[in-house]
Amino acid sequence: MCHHVHKSFLTTEWTDFRVCSHGWSPDSRYFYTATTFPRVRVDNGFKLFKYDGTGPVVSESRTEVYDLQFRPAAAGVYPNRPASPRAKESVRPTVRPCLSYRPPHSTGALADLLRREDGAGSRKLDRNKYAPSNSAVAATKVIPGLDAPVVKKPSKSEKKKKAIEAAEAKAELERVTQALLAQTLPDEPVVLTPEEKQKKAKAIQKKLKQIADIKAKQASGDTLNDDQLAKVGNEPTLLAELAALA
Repeated sequence: MCHHVHKSFLTTEWTDFRVCSHGWSPDSRYFYTATTFPRVRVDNGFKLFKYDGTGPVVSESRTEVYDLQFRPAAAGVYPNRPASPRAKESVRPTVRPCLSYRPPHSTGALADLLRREDGAGSRKLDRNKYAPSNSAVAATKVIPGLDAPVVKKPSKSEKKKKAIEAAEAKAELERVTQALLAQTLPDEPVVLTPEEKQKKAKAIQKKLKQIADIKAKQASGDTLNDDQLAKVGNEPTLLAELAALA
């Protein structure tokens, strides 16, 4: 019994990591724990518990405790007491015996399942519902044992080159489109009133001012996008239209 209670004291909340010494009283009715100096220089003190773990019945804190022991007693002074009665054991739950494995077809469960499925009717499954997306499939196509391919990002000069090429292609397309439209237009020029000429000239001047701002940004080192490059490429056409309105 002493060994069991001693182990219980050392593994439960009655002690902590600061305990330096412990022991039983000569009559085996009390158990002490102590935090002593100089092994632990803070929280010195001791606690006294009853043999069944209740307590502490005594708890004192001291600035410094160098040692703590029960005063020894001669053999026979405290006769052995009978063992304490154990608590009544709770009723154990009934454990179902392990049965041997029986396949589903022998128990009839499989037949019941098939009958339920037949009664529910067949359902048409959507193949695309659970199909992975193209991006997910492409991302998982990696050869086992090799690292995933590193996607190289285009440099700033490459981006600028592609933007210039796109702007030139767009300007060329607009030039060809205007040439085709000029061929289909009648030979008679469209006569504009002075108010219409003034209104159109203001619109062209507004576009030319935007182009001037874009050129200033480009001169300061900013990278132009496709729309900005297209506007810059359309500057000669706007100047020609403005000169025609004068």
